[in-house]
Amino acid sequence: MEYLIRPVIPDDYDRLAHIINDEWKFYLYSKEYAHRLSKLYLMHVLNGSIAYSLIVDGDVEGVVIIDGGDLDTSLEFQELSDEMDGIQALDQCIEDMECLEGVLHEFESTAGRKDLIELKLVIISKDVKGNGFGRSLMEKASITSLQKGYGGFIFYTDSYCNIGFYDHLNAEIIGHKDIFCMGEDTRVLVYVMDNLFG
Repeated sequence: MEYLIRPVIPDDYDRLAHIINDEWKFYLYSKEYAHRLSKLYLMHVLNGSIAYSLIVDGDVEGVVIIDGGDLDTSLEFQELSDEMDGIQALDQCIEDMECLEGVLHEFESTAGRKDLIELKLVIISKDVKGNGFGRSLMEKASITSLQKGYGGFIFYTDSYCNIGFYDHLNAEIIGHKDIFCMGEDTRVLVYVMDNLFG
């Protein structure tokens, strides 16, 4: 497989939303609005970020997103919100996003480090998992964070994700919180991870 990592472009958004929906089951909010809700989430995490798409054999197959950039997807976010205005699934999705981010912010002081940047998202299509692409995306994020003066990452995930991936990268759990999210009880894990090249 041939691959490259390049900055995210708007043409990537629909495919990335599809990957997010497949992995995180946004259909639990609403089958009818699942793709739009996953795209709404993507627009949310892209805003104010630095993002790189993984291209495998010409297709978008993943993304890594870190805080601290100048991407502006606020207009796309607002347009999607307006399209779904009044739909309960939208309100629940936004409430869950705020809840998850709140958990991360609860534990930021626990990390005791000022040199951390938020890793907002790393996701790979199930079609290409197991080929080292996740590590490649994390290496790209590490290079970018080093250039910006950061020594590592802080991020959250839930216990349903492949936490072995983060363990393999020597990420350390600094806390957890049990919440109700996406219609089910979920344990949110907050990690700190040193830069891969630090």
